[in-house]
Amino acid sequence: MHKKFPTLQSDGIYLKPMCLDDFELFKEIYQDSELMRYVGTPFTDKEISKRFNKAINQQINSRPKYIYYTIFKNERKIKIGLTGVQLNKIKSNHVEIGIIILEQFHRNGYAHISKSTLMHYLFTSTNIKTISVTCYKANKAANNANEKLGFEIDKEYLDKKNKISKIRWIIHNSKIYTNE
Repeated sequence: MHKKFPTLQSDGIYLKPMCLDDFELFKEIYQDSELMRYVGTPFTDKEISKRFNKAINQQINSRPKYIYYTIFKNERKIKIGLTGVQLNKIKSNHVEIGIIILEQFHRNGYAHISKSTLMHYLFTSTNIKTISVTCYKANKAANNANEKLGFEIDKEYLDKKNKISKIRWIIHNSKIYTNE
């Protein structure tokens, strides 16, 4: 699995496939109501353990549905967030990505560098042709960041389950990330 999803690095940011040592970060992120405001309800302790174990099992699965990366700054010394890739069962050349950065590291460009690094890897080292991102419409910072990274709005819709407006962004394998 780790051969398929290697550690990635760019501009002082490192993305490493999540491992057992990342439980406390996972818990800190997914139980923080402020970080989760654009994701959903924070998880209980029981949900955290269940979801973390499921995520770790995906990391070692020969055919994962998704993979999480832990985001580090300064040569893997400081954990600052998580990013992930959800593989599409129907279209093998399409993935959805997401990212959550700890509040104290917001507005430093780390999310942009992390997402750009992951996108570059996916477009240059795999058969991925399109990447999508789904955000709450109210999450202006994330939506602005997606636009700066070259994503275009694919659709706006109302999430009927949560009654929340969302935007689905998409980007196709482009010269920006393939250096062609």
